[in-house]
Amino acid sequence: MQELNDSALLRQYVEQDTEEAFGVLVARNLNKVYSVALRYTGNHHQAEEITQAVFVILARKARTLNPNVILSGWLYRTARLTSLTKIRTEIRRTNREQEAQRKMSLNETESGDWSRIAPLLDAAMEHLNEKDRLAIILRFFDGKCMKEVGADIGGSEDAAKMRVNRAVEKLRRYFAKKGLMVPVSALIFALTANSIQAAPAMLEKIATASSVAKGGAANGSTLALVDGTLKLMAWLKAKTILVTGALLVVLANVTMRSLELHDTLYLCYGLLICLILPMMMSVYSPGDRALRKFCIKIVWTGQLLLAMAGLVVLFSETAALYAIVIASVGYLACALALHRKLQVRLFIGGA
Repeated sequence: MQELNDSALLRQYVEQDTEEAFGVLVARNLNKVYSVALRYTGNHHQAEEITQAVFVILARKARTLNPNVILSGWLYRTARLTSLTKIRTEIRRTNREQEAQRKMSLNETESGDWSRIAPLLDAAMEHLNEKDRLAIILRFFDGKCMKEVGADIGGSEDAAKMRVNRAVEKLRRYFAKKGLMVPVSALIFALTANSIQAAPAMLEKIATASSVAKGGAANGSTLALVDGTLKLMAWLKAKTILVTGALLVVLANVTMRSLELHDTLYLCYGLLICLILPMMMSVYSPGDRALRKFCIKIVWTGQLLLAMAGLVVLFSETAALYAIVIASVGYLACALALHRKLQVRLFIGGA
């Protein structure tokens, strides 16, 4: 197969459903995903299960990903979310033991830098902004040169070098706050030498097979992990919508008419139910392009109804209740229509 970048391989997999293209994607990114999972869990078996789950999620969501997404960043974030799901549901006790061991290791001056950095690395990465985090992933996890890093994040080689150096300095400051003093030079060496750990030889074939089958070849524990992570991803999207809506309510309360208690309740009610359709689409996104476009139109119709009702509540006291009732009925109709479409998709997929 001709050497293609990740985006081209993903597009080829989506358009032609070629197992070979997806297999190349798995082979290229396997060690990176496995390394993130291993840092989180400290357990090789659990890291293998998380790695399988991440590539199953990629296979399921491949058709709905933004064409401009940098796959390395998306895989890193998905590996992190999947690891968190695994930790929260199955290995709470193990996580507490590892935390105790980490605190003990901080007091052992003879320990190597990486043994102290690894348990804190991914938490530190989450404190970086999106571009700084991508710069670290591309430079140290993917092993790209500064010119390639700049091209991927949209900038020159010099700008990429400055961004990577700034991001490394932010990581160093985070570690210092946690009581871990690591010089920048030592941190760069540790990231370069240890960020990626080799995954087991058979994991590539297992992950590819289970992913191409959309999880059909995976065991029950892995499928539960996939579903849990998809729900977490949907909740994170919903939380963003909810926070944005809450800010709009606050601004409206300041700039528009004086709202009564029942008006505020109307707006809060609207903000809550507006999450239903996006969450349905996020968890059960259809693979067929035409069906997906139709489902998106249903979602936008429902969201538009609620948005119009919200404007009525803000500007008209007398029509507020009528607007909420009409919008609720319309939104329920959209939810039922979307449910029917998704049921049809699931039935066809199962057949």
